[in-house]
Amino acid sequence: MDFIPTDAELTYKNERIEAWSAISELWLDTHFDDGEQNYVSSILANSRFTIPEIEHMYLYEVAPVVFVNLLSVAGVWEGFDKDWLADTILKRRRRRLRPMYWLTRIGIGRLVMCRLTGAEKDWQEILKRVETIRAQEECQ
Repeated sequence: MDFIPTDAELTYKNERIEAWSAISELWLDTHFDDGEQNYVSSILANSRFTIPEIEHMYLYEVAPVVFVNLLSVAGVWEGFDKDWLADTILKRRRRRLRPMYWLTRIGIGRLVMCRLTGAEKDWQEILKRVETIRAQEECQ
């Protein structure tokens, strides 16, 4: 969980944006069903990112930006704008003092952003599916 991408690693920006966008679907104001889990799992499994990188994106990049959507009365349900999502995540990365980062490091951030919003249960299933897809591809 200690993976922090460097600026050089952000050179895969378009692929990272696709991963961010897929992960952000966990916080849309809709029912997250098996089809969505398969879609997100497929995007992440077919990306170049390792499981620690994907976990970092989920917890430290995407969740802090979008978790409030599920705490809102009228949240976004069609999907977050990719440009907005990328710009917001990249702006957060440039700030040195990030309270949610430190709250997440001690477990409080994950509780608020992921468990209380219900995203964590689906996330754990997605990670299992990513690992299964990748294992199947290695066997072929």
